[in-house]
Parts: sequence; structure tokens; C-alpha cells
Amino acid sequence: MSSSFAWFRDRFARARQASAFVAVTILLTSCAGTPSDSQRGNERFGLDFGCEAQCFHGTRPVSFDTMIDDLSRRGVVVVGEKHDDALTHRLELAILRGIGERRAATASFEMFERHEQAAIDEYLRGNIDEATFLSRIDPWKNYVEAYRPILEHCRERGFPVIAANGERKLLRKVSKARSFDGLSDDERSMLPSDLYPAEDAYWQRYDRISRAHGREPGPPTMERLYWTQNLWDNCMADAIVRGHIDDPLRCIVHYVGEFHSAFGNGTVHQIRVRDPGIDVATVSIEPTFGVRAVDARSDADRADYVVYVEHRARDRFRSDGDYGVTIPSSMPWRLVHNPSTEALPLLIWLPDAGVAPQDDLPWLQTTLGSGTRIAVLGGPRLVHGRHGAIQGWYEQLEGSTGGIRQGIEEVLRYLSERVPIAGDRIVVAGEGQGAAVALAIARTARALSWSTVAIEPKDLDDVAMSGTASPPLVDARRSLTVMLAKPKVYAALAVLDHEIGIETAVVDAPSDPEGASITHALSSALGIVSAKPDTNVVTSERSLITRPLEGDPRRRSWTRSYLARIAREHPEVATTVVSTPGAAKAGTEMFVLDYGPLRIDENEIAPALSIAELFGRVPKSTDPFGGTTVLVMPEQTDDQERAAWQALALREAKLGRQVRIATGGDDGDVNDVLRSLPESRSVLIVPAEFCASAERLEDLRRRIARDDTLADRDIAYRRGLGAPSK
Repeated sequence: MSSSFAWFRDRFARARQASAFVAVTILLTSCAGTPSDSQRGNERFGLDFGCEAQCFHGTRPVSFDTMIDDLSRRGVVVVGEKHDDALTHRLELAILRGIGERRAATASFEMFERHEQAAIDEYLRGNIDEATFLSRIDPWKNYVEAYRPILEHCRERGFPVIAANGERKLLRKVSKARSFDGLSDDERSMLPSDLYPAEDAYWQRYDRISRAHGREPGPPTMERLYWTQNLWDNCMADAIVRGHIDDPLRCIVHYVGEFHSAFGNGTVHQIRVRDPGIDVATVSIEPTFGVRAVDARSDADRADYVVYVEHRARDRFRSDGDYGVTIPSSMPWRLVHNPSTEALPLLIWLPDAGVAPQDDLPWLQTTLGSGTRIAVLGGPRLVHGRHGAIQGWYEQLEGSTGGIRQGIEEVLRYLSERVPIAGDRIVVAGEGQGAAVALAIARTARALSWSTVAIEPKDLDDVAMSGTASPPLVDARRSLTVMLAKPKVYAALAVLDHEIGIETAVVDAPSDPEGASITHALSSALGIVSAKPDTNVVTSERSLITRPLEGDPRRRSWTRSYLARIAREHPEVATTVVSTPGAAKAGTEMFVLDYGPLRIDENEIAPALSIAELFGRVPKSTDPFGGTTVLVMPEQTDDQERAAWQALALREAKLGRQVRIATGGDDGDVNDVLRSLPESRSVLIVPAEFCASAERLEDLRRRIARDDTLADRDIAYRRGLGAPSK
């Protein structure tokens, strides 16, 4: 194993160290009480039922008590949160409890507005009941789940609460007028006496997010003085400073959206501008996947303390009104086994949606050669379609890339413990939706151990919505190559990439059924020489007649796999793909990757020979107890072709495999064949063509489903004959 990969091993070793975890148990159902002495200072920091968290001060892991001891000595503690993360709010309550055990405390909230202060005070004193209190404020949608436990704790302990934010309606009025002029005395009393501008770095982060969504950059900082974003920060900071002046012996714990406090910007900056003498500490709570394996370098400068909690549950905060839970998921992957003892470069490939790892593996293995280790990942979500489980990626990238990134890192860890890897030549690449996932990860992570190649990434709007990172760390090896047929569509995102220091190259992706341009890009990123056959030794040429590959990832993958097979078995032959027979060179052999006989010039060869040449053996049912494969012919099948297919079935029978031939017409022949099979036997339906369209497969399913006698049969479907043999 190369020394450049040692950081990865060290990272997981650090994550396993008990000193990185501290103990405190927070019960979901309890708003009163504090952790016992036996729950503090242990080696595990537990949230809820077995959920863990990890605290860092810079890159140094610290215990929960160490953090609380430090925070309780500060004048103000600003806690940045993700508004809808359920475990974040439990941790926020634990922080207030911990500080409140050591000294008097005050809770301050972005979630309450200044005009609601009177109602809060009356409720805390017990002058009004909760129903009356809620009727006099405008609680956030997740108030009951997220903020009520903190407020109730303050009520029980006698802690004051500050409604820190400005009234939204009033702030919009001021922002529109760009002035305090015209406000009533009551309105003016609800706003800070002075406004201060935010830092340039704050607006740069703000602009990166808005520009990623297609908006224009904002004006200079001083022209944003009355922007609502800046009014929020001024209002909250003004309320906090006033609270500190009124009672300097209390520690004020302010809860705010993490953007307002990250990197000491926003509200934190406004507090320090107003009173530089206040000792302010910041805490950023980061929901993540794989708490034990976090890389603290990524957020070391984000806050004084960064606490990672498991990404487990989501409160009812979003506009859809749904709660959410995160469940474990499996990411299947395949590996090209390479016995080499050398430290080889590693490619981790994310296929397009609907493409299984075994589909893309043959052409990657063949074209990249033996000098690379290759792992092909399936998506972490199984979408159950009408024709069985389809491997694919998340429908939306927002909020999901953290889990996929963890999966990639787990693959890296798994491989690093077993085979030598060249740590400075690790590439994560993908195509289509797989490329979008790889691209979103590359743009949002601040520390990566790999370079990224994204080929024709889909859903660039989702990529933009997934966010843009702050500048990557100096030691992060992160180069990014984006291949697009229309490179201009990535122009706005490319500008943002360069601004924050991502080394991005946007290149043309030519129409390339063989995948040669992809192979070249991957080879360059991996630092290897492509293993594509030398065209100088060509003695003959074959042209493949196929439907257009656009819009059909499975067909595209199977075509590449077939070309890879030819390249492997016949390196002296150059193979090209043309869209119509007329486009082929005169005198060349023409292979039709569709249903029908193999054609050489104008002479047809029997379909059985076509299948043997193109695909090898007929697909077999995956039933471990045996099953029958039914090859379904198109509606128009002449006697000669039918006889050839029957001969193929007899050949398979001699090999101990059950293959039946049926037609797909309205005469019911498919259903007749199915009814003739034992009811206990599973069936694999395969259109007798290279790669059937989704419509063709759906038509077959409907015809079979119309027969009530077949309703309980175990029937699976496969797109066609072109997939590589297992």
C-alpha cells in the first residue's frame, strides 16, 4: 500500500479510538432531568437509542463534557443547526442542560420574533397556558418536535428566553424601502438602532448558493445593508447583545440556522461588531452518515466545535409537511479481481440509472487493461418496477449524497485493507445519473481522496441544489472533469467551481457508442495508457447496425460490452457502430444488434448462429431450483427462423437447460407456452432480440397479465440477449 493512502487508514483508525467518543444519554420522551454522573466522562457519546455523535475542536476529538466545560465559560454560545434534523434538536437541548448545570443560562432563538417576546415571557411565568401561548405566536412547523423541549426546559429551570429575530413582515417592509424611514415608533423599537454590513466572505457563500440555482451575483456588500438576510443577522445580534448587557452573568445559548453562524460570519460577526468584549463561541451540528468515520478536516474551520450526529430522522419542517427517517441501505458493487501485488490505480464507477454493475464491467475491464483496479457500484436504492427490481440512484440528489459518499469511502476502506492501491491515482467516475452523483459529491465535499470524472451528468439542476462547498482544503486532491455534448450548460457551475478552488475541466463528449472518449478521459485521470487495440494491425472491419443509443442506458451499456468482447476475443478486428446499413463501408461485415438474422453483406445466417456469435449462451433463470427461459419472437416470424430458434432450444436442452420458444403476437402463443409449464417452475421471459425497448417489454407483460390462469406464476423479465454472460 502506498504511503499516500496512509491518511485513509489513519482516518478510520482515529474514528475507532474510544477517546473520540463521550457519553451523555438524551431521552426522546423526557424534557426534564439531566444526565447522571455515570453518563458523563465515559467513552461514548450516545444520542437516543444507540445513536452516536462525535465532537471535534479543530481536528482534535474531544469529549462532550470538555466541550461543555469550555462553552459554559463563554458569554455567548451560538449553535448552528439544520432546521429539520431531529437528533440535532436533542443535542441542542443537551448543550443547554450541560451549560445550565454549571452556571445560569439564557436561551435565544432565531425561531421566535421580537413581537412574540411578551407572549413567551407570560408563558414562562405561568400566566397563560400553552394553547393561549401558541395562539399568540406564529410557531415554526416543527416547533413541537424541535423547539418545545428546549422551551419547556427553560420554563422548568427558570431560564429566560430571547425572541431574537425580527418580525418577518416588518423586515420585508424595511428591505423593500431600503430604509427605516416611514416606520412608526413601535415598529422602530422592534429593530436595531444601528445596522452593520456583513462580511464579504458571507455574501460570497450566499452568492455561491444562489448562483448555483441560476441567479445573478448580488451587488457589493454595502448595497446589501438592507437585504433581509443582513437584517436577520443584525436583529438577532442586537437582541443577544442587549440580553448580555442586561444580565452579563448568564451564558446566552443562541439557536440559529447554521448558515448564519458558519465560519464566524453572519450573526456571529454582528455580535462581535457590536461588542468586541463578548466572548463568543460557536458550535456547528452536522448530521452525517457514518459518524465514526468522519473526516474532521472538512469542517475544522467551520466553528469552534463541530459535532457530527447520525443522519437518522427529519422533523416536519419542509413544505411537503412530511416527516422522514433514514434507513440503512446496501450498495452492491462488483470488482475486477486483479492478483497484482503492485499499488495500482483504482477506478470506482457509478453507472447510469437502470444499468447494473455487471453491464458496464466488461467494457471497462477490457478497455482500461490489467493495470487498473476497477470497482463498479450499484445505486443505494432499489426501485421496484413492473419487471422486477431495477438498480438505480436516488430520484433527487439533495440530502442523499452523504450516504453515497460514505458508501464510496467504505469501498475504499474495504479495498485498502486487502489490496495495494496507488492512493494518488484514485478516480470516482460515472455516467448519466451516476455522473450527477459523483459530480455533486465532488462539488460539496471539502476534502476528498479522489479525482472525479463525470460523463454527461443528468439533472444538473439537482446538482446545483445539492450545494457548493466552501473552498477545499489545501491538501485535498480534488480535480474534476465534466464531459458534456453541450459544455455550455455547465458554464455557470464551472465558474463557481473555479472560484472556490476546484480544478475543473469541462470538455466535449462526442457521440461515441464504443466509449473510446470515455476510456481516454478515465485513462488520463488514472495516469495509465489505454489498452484499446492498435488500429495499425487491423486486418478486417465489422460494422454494427443498431438503433440510436441515446436515451437507452441499458442498450448503450450492452453495446459497449459486446464491443469489448470482440476487442478481447478478436484484437485484430476494428469494430465501428453505424446507425443505418447504408452508412457502413462496402464489403464490410455487418452485424445487426437487434432481432433478426446476422447479415454478412446480403447473405443471411440462421438466428441460432447469430446468437451463438453475438451472445454466447441463452440467459438462464436465476431460480436456484431450476427454471425455464422463454425466448419470445417478434410477431412476424417465418418458418425458417422458427426452425432455427427451435434448434437453439434443442442445443440448450442437451446442456441441461430448459429453453422454450414462443411468439409475441396476439395469437396467445406466449401464454400457451407458459400454461404448458409446471406451475411450480419459475420463468424468465426474454425477448429474442439484442435489447428490447421498455414499451416492448411492457406489451409482453400486459399480454401475459390478461390471462387469469397465469396470475400466480413466478415470472421475471429481461430486456434481451445482449447482456454479458454471468
